[in-house]
Amino acid sequence: MNIFKKARRKLGVSQQYVADELDTFQSWVSDVEKEKINPSLYWAFEMAEFYGINFQRVGEYYSRRKRNDSREDQGEGKISPQAEDES
Repeated sequence: MNIFKKARRKLGVSQQYVADELDTFQSWVSDVEKEKINPSLYWAFEMAEFYGINFQRVGEYYSRRKRNDSREDQGEGKISPQAEDES
């Protein structure tokens, strides 16, 4: 689960509430939580501060996610069916 979505749920607030507090759009908060987009450094810091998350932890989360995404792009870490023997 996305680090910001987890924090928002823990606080028990809506995406609209977060958007209002950060002066942004609910759809943007949703896109970040669904990982359709990555927040800029500025917004990642703002969200971390809002949720009370250590910013280093946010950086580690996105760094780990990026490494995992690049492995998947290269086919690493995916389970693929074995090629059938052609004999």
